[in-house]
Order: sequence, then C-alpha cells, then structure tokens
Amino acid sequence: MVDLTLALPVIASLILGRDGSCAPSTVLSNNLDRENFLKFHREATAILIGGETARNEPYLKISRPLFISSKRGEIPQHLFINEKVKILNLAPAQAIEKVIEEISIDQIDYSTRKNEVRKYIGIEGGPYFLMSVLKNSPELISEIRVSWVEPPEGHNNLKKLPHADFQELLSLLQKYWEKVKDLSAN
Repeated sequence: MVDLTLALPVIASLILGRDGSCAPSTVLSNNLDRENFLKFHREATAILIGGETARNEPYLKISRPLFISSKRGEIPQHLFINEKVKILNLAPAQAIEKVIEEISIDQIDYSTRKNEVRKYIGIEGGPYFLMSVLKNSPELISEIRVSWVEPPEGHNNLKKLPHADFQELLSLLQKYWEKVKDLSAN
C-alpha cells in the first residue's frame, strides 16, 4: 500500500448522463462541463485515464504526464507520439498507487506559466474505472467531481450503463457521498 500522507490528493472527474449515458464527453458535455474540464487539466499535476477513455477521448495535446491504465492494451497509436504518455497494465487502484509513487510531492512540476499551480492527480477513467476503485480501495480517492447532464437530443445510440451497473454506481456514490462534488449546472 502506498503512503497517502505525502501524496497529492487524487480527484476523479466523471461526466454522466442522468439516464446512465456514458458517451464521450464531446457528445455529453455542455459549456460548463468544458470549462470545468479545462480547469481540471490546468490544475492537475498528472492525469490517469482508463483504456476505454483513451480509446474514446481526444488526448492529443496534453502537457501533463498522462498515465493510461488498460488491461486490454488497445491504446490508440496517436497517443504514443506524446512522450508524457505512460501505459500501465494495472487494475485501476493499482494504477492510482503507481501514479502516486511516481508523482511524489518532491517531484511536482510547479509551473509558473500563467501562474498555474498544479494541485492534484486527476482521474478520468469512466464509470467502471471509478466503480472498481470505490469497491476495492476507496481511500485512494480524495474527491469525486460528477457532472450530471441531460443527453443531447438526436443521439439515441449513446452507450448506456446497464441498469444494474448504473444502480451500483449510484449506490457507491451515495456510500461515499462525503467525497462527491456535484458540478452539474442544474
């Protein structure tokens, strides 16, 4: 187990349709979500994503270390161009521990560009990634930022979590409610 006393906080960010839609953020997100996403990236020391997120989200221009946790190993080739990308063949909780070990407080790049201060390790791993961590090692997550959005009209083929999985996610978020911050623009 990694020593969390010297670690940066780990903050998970999740955008999800109120109906359980979990399509790429470019489809589900609104202006507020995009603003929150950009702020999340600016303030993160490093970002950890799951393999599914790597396959579905555009991570071409990222200036932070980007860790990808993928057991399947199917990572888009364009991501290998970025020298800041590191592939971890680990389960989500183990991947978080590895990132914490690699991004210790004494190694943090405190950027002065635009007076940025990097404050945490960001997780953008999707609902199954988050569920795995909350079931196995919830102590690794300091905060969960959730944006609940209305799925856009005309996108009837959005990927949705099966009902049982959606209910399990809701149950886990309720169980760890003290970590949840709702970023929805109600």
